[in-house]
Amino acid sequence: MDASTTPIPAEARQPALTVAKPKPLEPSPASKAAAAMEAARRAEAQNKLAPAKLSVEIDAAAGRFVNILSDADTGQIVRQYPSDAQLAFSRAIRAYALRLAGQ
Repeated sequence: MDASTTPIPAEARQPALTVAKPKPLEPSPASKAAAAMEAARRAEAQNKLAPAKLSVEIDAAAGRFVNILSDADTGQIVRQYPSDAQLAFSRAIRAYALRLAGQ
């Protein structure tokens, strides 16, 4: 038998090496500050997109309050509840009810 095929006796074998998992690195103060600045920038950007003006009006013909969210910079309506279709339905029902009551 040549040297390449000779089995190694069990007592001569080295034990299996175990590799310890590295501990996770704590973020440096600079990376913590950068993350905080990025979070602040995102929050500021999100606040710019949020509607800033809420108004509550009454639609007398429909007999309902109307909540309107609008953009503070442009004045454009972002959301309205109830919708125009719901208000039209409420106006029609109210007119019908008043007609039935004889008013």
